[in-house]
Amino acid sequence: MAWTQVYDPTGHWWLSTFVAALPIIVLLGLLAGLKVRPHLCAIAGAATAMLCAIFVVGMPASLALSSFFYGSAFGLLKIVWIVIAAALLYNISVETGQFEIMKQSVAAITPDRRLQLLLAASASVLLLKVVLDLARLSPSPEPS
Repeated sequence: MAWTQVYDPTGHWWLSTFVAALPIIVLLGLLAGLKVRPHLCAIAGAATAMLCAIFVVGMPASLALSSFFYGSAFGLLKIVWIVIAAALLYNISVETGQFEIMKQSVAAITPDRRLQLLLAASASVLLLKVVLDLARLSPSPEPS
């Protein structure tokens, strides 16, 4: 099924921008303003995006639903991949004794545990990002 997206579905740029921002407004409004539980906010934001796509932009419901599932699977794959890589990296560093060296190095920088946690989290995310980017950029072997 072919469908061409219209970038200004309402005919007014400001209204189209508001409609495009509506799922984020719903998500953050429920999360920060009304203190609703995060998973319910995510569901409400996703439902708002689906309704906007179908009723305002004119996207066929079957394409909107398949786009939702494709995007959800793609996002979940990235999260699961990072969690598995972090767990593997942690296990390797504990088994080799490098984790203790890292703990001592971070403790020497600052005695504040909160700053140590922030530093460790930032370094871990940076390391995982570099490793995943390198894995993505490495050429795949040619079939024989």
